[in-house]
Order: sequence, then C-alpha cells, then structure tokens
Amino acid sequence: MYVNRTLRFTSQPWRPYSVHLTDNRDESQLWGFSGSIVDNITASMGLRYKYKAPKDNMWGYRVPNGTWTGMLGDLQRNESELAVGPFLITTVIDEEFTFGSVFLVDNLRFLAGLKQPFFSAVFTRVSPFDIELWVLVGLTLLLLSYLSVKLVRSPRIQHAKGFLRTYGDIFFIYFAATMQKHSPTEHVGGGAVFRALHCLWLVGSFFAMNFFTASMRADLLVKVEAPRVRTTDDVLRNPDTRILLFGTAGFTELFLYTNEDSYSAVYDQVRRTGGELHPSEIYTDKNFRDVLARKAVMLQEEKGTMEDQIRRNCPAYMGRGFFYFSEESLGLLVMSWVTRKDFDAIIHREMKYRVRWLVDTGMVQLFMRDVSPGPTACWLQERHKSDMDGRMLEFEDLESVFVLYALLLQLALAAFILECLGPALSRCNSRFCPKRRHF
Repeated sequence: MYVNRTLRFTSQPWRPYSVHLTDNRDESQLWGFSGSIVDNITASMGLRYKYKAPKDNMWGYRVPNGTWTGMLGDLQRNESELAVGPFLITTVIDEEFTFGSVFLVDNLRFLAGLKQPFFSAVFTRVSPFDIELWVLVGLTLLLLSYLSVKLVRSPRIQHAKGFLRTYGDIFFIYFAATMQKHSPTEHVGGGAVFRALHCLWLVGSFFAMNFFTASMRADLLVKVEAPRVRTTDDVLRNPDTRILLFGTAGFTELFLYTNEDSYSAVYDQVRRTGGELHPSEIYTDKNFRDVLARKAVMLQEEKGTMEDQIRRNCPAYMGRGFFYFSEESLGLLVMSWVTRKDFDAIIHREMKYRVRWLVDTGMVQLFMRDVSPGPTACWLQERHKSDMDGRMLEFEDLESVFVLYALLLQLALAAFILECLGPALSRCNSRFCPKRRHF
C-alpha cells in the first residue's frame, strides 16, 4: 500500500528498547523491544524507514526556552516524523506531539539491593529463660545448700570440715546435678531428707535441661529476613540514601506536577543527593555497588530498562549480593511512541491497529524476552522474599559458633599446658631453695 513511502525515524540507541543493527545487505534495521515493534509494523504495511540518532544523545524533554532535546527535538525541527521511544504519556508532550497506541504499561519502583536475603538468628535467644529466672535458680541453689547443711546428720563431719567447706561441697553437688553430672554425696554424710532433696533437684534439672536443649534447637533454626526497602517510607527513613533518577526522561514530570506529599519528598531527596543523572551515568559499576551496599536506590521502570541492565551486568556481581524491586509502586507508567502533529493520519491509524494486535497476541512479550531472556542468579527471586521457613541451615549460618568453639579449645589447651608447667617449675625451684630450719 505504501511501497514508495519511506518514514523518517529518530531513535536513541538504548537497550532493551532500541538497538541499531545492520542486516546482511548492509541496511540499517531497528531491533529491541520498541524497535522490533515498529520494524514489524512497517514491514506489514510495505513501508520502508530510515532512522537517525539524536545528536545530543538524549531521550527528550522540554527546556525552559520552549525547545525540546533528544528525539523530541528531532520531531520539533522536522528532522524526523516518528520517535521510537517509548515515551511516558504526559500532558506536556501531548501538547505538541501525538502519541500512538500504548504498547507498554509498567510500574515505577525502587531498585534496591542487599548482601544476603536472610540470616539465621543464632544468638537472638540462646536461653529459654529470662535473666530473672536464672537469678532465681541461683538463689534456689544457695538456699537448698544451706538447708542441706542443716540436714546433715554427722556433726563430726561438720566439725572437721567447718560450715563453709561443708556448704561449698553441698552447693557443688547441687550444681553438678543441675549440669547433669554425677557427684558423690558420701563425703558429706546426710540423711534421707537430704537425699530426697538431692534426688528431687536432679530429676527437676533433667527435665529443665531437656526443655532448654529443645528451645535452643528451635532458636537456631529461626531464619529472619534481612531489612528491605518495601515502601517509599523505607527509602525516606534514611535521608542519606541516594535516589537515582533519569534526568532526561519524562519521569521528572511525575514529581514536579503532583500534589502527593510522598512524591515531593522523593524528588527533594533526589535533588539533595544529586541523583538526577543522564541514563549513561546511572548504570555504572559504582552505582550498582552502592545499591548492593544499601547506600543508593534506583527509581526506574520495572520490566524495561532496569531488568535488562541487571541481567547484562549480573556476572560482575555474582556472589556480592542480590537486587530486588520494592513492593510499593510509585505510579503506573503508560508508554508509547510519538509522532509529529502533521503525521499522516491514515498511516497513524493503521499503525495503531497493528500495535493493538501485537499487544493482544502477546508478541510484545516475545520481543522483550528476545532482548532480555530469563532471570539471573543475582536477582532476588519471589520465593526468597517471604518463604524462609523451608531453608536448611548451612555452615555459614553457624560459622561464628564454630569459631568460638575453636577459640575455647585453644584457651583450654593453654590452661592445660600451664597446669602441667606449674608443678614442674615448683620442683625445679625447690632444688635451689635452702631448706628451712626450725628452732
């Protein structure tokens, strides 16, 4: 129908939306998410096209003097008829240009990062008792020991050892029972009442220690989610968090022309932290590392640029952490391509019909998968966000326990060596010391 018609496109090369390629016949071809859409539409209509990239390497926005930059500037100067985009549908752009059919609806979310999606609460509550209960157990031991001293029948033993020594022996008998250790009672004597108290304490300690062990095991299996950015309030809670935002796209208009207090607060923090940057300055290694270190977040569309950037940069951050999106969406982004006001109405209508057909048949999603296939290992999967109960404990979860155990073994070995050296040194010194004479 339009065999002899050649359309003039303007396209800023930016994955996953528009990629400039050359086919086998050395002819230019658009590829990517939005590039594949216009390429298939023009082919179905028998149209040819040629494209150019904006000289200023910008997406397009209106400057205070009324002119436009980027692809929209090419349309304003009639250097092109259609800007591939996609562009966020806003009233500012709609005043001077015409939007095509909507082919992309996305959410505006925060991209955040974390080192580990969860951690084990190994030392959160090791003891099943409160500190007050442990004090009560200690006081009970002291009281039982005192009563048992009074219940010992053999005055001869008490007279020979004294009250304090007898009290200490009986106290450690009860303490050994608390630790489930055997301690003979013959050397302190005692009657049936003392033996009954000792037996009662031993049995009670047995059940208490089993309850302690079961509770400690349950505590070691507890897994806690790492703190995450879920809502806008989580981002604004830390005023030093840098919010990175496209400075040359239409996202800024969402924050400038709104009555929402949260939007105004977000944009104030963007400007205060210097986060409004050109797209080429946002997706850098430093910014990605700041996101993983929770020093910064990126405010971008979810399904488009952000996921593609993460998938292509993931190999550099394997093992360093995970990226994820906030649960709260700041807004719904409705995007399309843009044409001049005097663009051919018939071609515009036919292209809109074909865009709707591509969207309804799911071809648009196939274009996206063709550009950015599959998830990545550094992307936090949905199952890792809340379902944390089925994970088995790993060595890393109890690494601090093993380190502490190794240190205690070394201290015990050092104490053993000192115990062995003590008597040997005493014998050596006694050889050189003169014997005392008694007068």
